[in-house]
Amino acid sequence: MYCQKCRTPLKLDSSLDELNPAAYDLLVVADFAAFQFFFPASATKLAFAIWFLVSLLGWIPLLSGLATWAVILPFNIYYTKVYSNAQDRLMKIRDQKLTLVNESLQGMRQIKFSALERQWEGRILAMRERELGAIWDVFRSDSMLFGSWVAIPVLLAATSLAVYAWINETLTPSVAFVSIGVFKSLELALSLIPELTTDLVDAKVSIFRIEAYLNGPEITQTITEGHDIAFENADIAWPVDEETDDADRFILRDVNLSFPAGELSVISGKTGSGKSLLLAAILGETDLLSGKIYAPKAPTRIERNDSQANAGNWLLPHSIAYVGQIPWIENASLKDNVLFGLPYDEKRYKDTVFACALTKDLDMFTDGDKTELGTNGINLSGGQ
Repeated sequence: MYCQKCRTPLKLDSSLDELNPAAYDLLVVADFAAFQFFFPASATKLAFAIWFLVSLLGWIPLLSGLATWAVILPFNIYYTKVYSNAQDRLMKIRDQKLTLVNESLQGMRQIKFSALERQWEGRILAMRERELGAIWDVFRSDSMLFGSWVAIPVLLAATSLAVYAWINETLTPSVAFVSIGVFKSLELALSLIPELTTDLVDAKVSIFRIEAYLNGPEITQTITEGHDIAFENADIAWPVDEETDDADRFILRDVNLSFPAGELSVISGKTGSGKSLLLAAILGETDLLSGKIYAPKAPTRIERNDSQANAGNWLLPHSIAYVGQIPWIENASLKDNVLFGLPYDEKRYKDTVFACALTKDLDMFTDGDKTELGTNGINLSGGQ
């Protein structure tokens, strides 16, 4: 899931569609995998019980009881399908609810400024009502399915003993109590079957959702290996859905430029002119419609091993780093955020703090660079 997340195109990664597979669907599949061994165990127990009952009651009484089970079976199959459809609908509604809540949290400031709290509250509550309705449908179909399976051992025993008494014109206590004991032992196995069946249906729905996510669009390789970063007759655009026409896309056409190594290059332009698009193209996060984009070859996984970093081998050759406008702060100490997993080198650490103009800020903090920054850097100012 993490690898697929990293391969998802930038602009197609803005929804919460990948959160449910990670937070819920994987858990459902894992839970079923942990208990699926009850299926063969229950089947084996059922086979031995049938063999014993045939020896005790005979074929006709037992087949009469199994006929009762066969009558209820279509009912179980129907509610299994109803449960599967209800569960699938519930998962889709939950996805929509999570997306809506995420949009409201992302735009909370604008919602407050526009006094739209009531409207958004109404939308979220309406979606919650739909979710509760779907939960009720799942619960109702699950209860019907479970109830029918629980009733099967009782009906099976009653029918078999009634037919046995009718055929033999007698029912001795030894036969009755032993048969009831065997049927009672089957109750656990037969009660596990509906639970495992619903778990199997849930796991099937979750697997299909995970498969759909893993088979989603991925970033195509658009970078050609080169010594410098350069564009050659390149037409670049943000990734979009397949249904979107090129006429409706913002495209930077016929881009020809190069960024000299060891120099500072500045890209200027008005809002929406494509500055971020140009930088994303260097990272390979855009669609390359034509032309070529050159960039140094990315370091191998072994070369990217942070534990191998030292004062003499700190920077990887030809490496590229992207620093976005919105900072990402880890919920850890200031020092841990500066190091970001790299080994501590005192000189480089002090040079970094000085380059970021944080020396005086560290003196102001009571705990210095051991200060915990909190979630999203809540203990820091915007400049810090």
